[in-house]
Amino acid sequence: MHPVPPAQPPARPTPVGLFLARTFKGDWLGALRVAVWPLGLLFVAACALGIWSNDDIDDLDIGWGTRMRVALAALLQGVGGGFGVSSDGTSSVGGERVVGEAEFSGLPLLATAVWLGALVLAARAERRRSVRATRSAGFEAALRIGLVCGLGGLVLGLYAAPSYEGLELDSAPGLTLLWAFLSATLVAALVLARAETDAWLAARPGNGPRIVAGALRTAALALVAVVTLASFVTFTAVLLAGDDVKASDVWVLLAMLPNLGAFGLAFAWGAPLDAEWNVSEWSSGRESLGYSDLADASGAWAVTGTLLGGLACALLLGWLVARRSPTRAEQLLAAAFFAVGVLVLVALAGLGFEAAFHGVSGGPDGGGLGDYPGDYSDGLGDVTTSDSFASSARIAAGAAELLLFALLWSFGGALLVPLLRASFGKGGPGGLGPAARGVRAAEPAPGRTGTPRTARPGTRPPRTGSPRTGRAAHTPPRAPGPSPASMARAPSGRPRPPRAPPATPPMRR
Repeated sequence: MHPVPPAQPPARPTPVGLFLARTFKGDWLGALRVAVWPLGLLFVAACALGIWSNDDIDDLDIGWGTRMRVALAALLQGVGGGFGVSSDGTSSVGGERVVGEAEFSGLPLLATAVWLGALVLAARAERRRSVRATRSAGFEAALRIGLVCGLGGLVLGLYAAPSYEGLELDSAPGLTLLWAFLSATLVAALVLARAETDAWLAARPGNGPRIVAGALRTAALALVAVVTLASFVTFTAVLLAGDDVKASDVWVLLAMLPNLGAFGLAFAWGAPLDAEWNVSEWSSGRESLGYSDLADASGAWAVTGTLLGGLACALLLGWLVARRSPTRAEQLLAAAFFAVGVLVLVALAGLGFEAAFHGVSGGPDGGGLGDYPGDYSDGLGDVTTSDSFASSARIAAGAAELLLFALLWSFGGALLVPLLRASFGKGGPGGLGPAARGVRAAEPAPGRTGTPRTARPGTRPPRTGSPRTGRAAHTPPRAPGPSPASMARAPSGRPRPPRAPPATPPMRR
């Protein structure tokens, strides 16, 4: 009889396995409460935009449902989706059937801001509602929120793909799933795990991690504030410069307001705006708009106003950095993060368009041509193709100039404002605020030990006693009078009551 081998102890799960197990067994209802806000806002905004129409759209008989799905695809592009139109050969453009595709590139940053803002507010509300028992619960909840947002973005992307007379809209639902998941997970983790992150930073030796985290937060806040200011200033300037501005133009500008602000900030800081286009063999070229072009078109005062706007943005950055960053290293690091953020934001604000179509003739009327190019002779009759039509356009800011001037303006504002605050008494050395000065004043001097003492402003330091007797080192002079021996007894022989000591004058404050 063979001996029975001893029972092996069960394998201990790995930390990753425990994390995933807790994630999938967690509160999915809370994740749904957070995800419904950004997804619902985009859907409601698409429904509202679908109401808009004009005479051309009415002549084409495009209903509200199709318009709403097109608007939803445009809004999902701000989350990370795509926006492309393809023709299978049954659609007619200018009386000729065409096959091909067109794609619009660029991010509508207003939709991105709505998505991220709704995520932040909903995650903060969920953080106040829930009580987390473990330090990693915030990251687990963030992963659940990201999964729900990604799946919701996929469903909306699949729905936002209407077709109209041979034209089909592609919203790239796969990209929407990916970027919705990543952005929702990151934002939710930053909000829900704020306390855990601060505790982890406080336990780290040295000030490096805390300085980096503080600089990142300051740069993010400054980027939002500066781009908001630049957006409204640029929007006002464009409206005032326009001769015949229609209501539809105003709505387009409002829809692209953050993109407009990013371009306005880049232009105010000295980077030119470049436009390139290529329409088959008919027209192609490139135009650049800089300070000299603005002076020729609107005069020197326009350039002066643009420079003042750029200076205001730099001073706003410096003011936020001076108030939130107590050390010089954190101030410079926040300025560097801000410059990188400006570069990324302006790159995302760029707009582009590419189209390639071919005219076709022959084949059955109303029949599709399938994937072009290909062989259309089987069952389709004679199919011929005409000349191809291709076009492309792009609007962006000069990358090299923006890199140079973003660094100059960012570091200039981050260094100038703390210096001005220190000069006018609003900050200590290096732009330190009152709180930082109080901490520095409370620290003991080098080479001394003991608990530091704090004194009220305007008071004298307390007197120290003699090391030998413990009495005060300095006593006030006694009032002149008879000696204690002569005054020991009264003339009647009775003991004289002790005389009250002279009052010590109060200490001045």
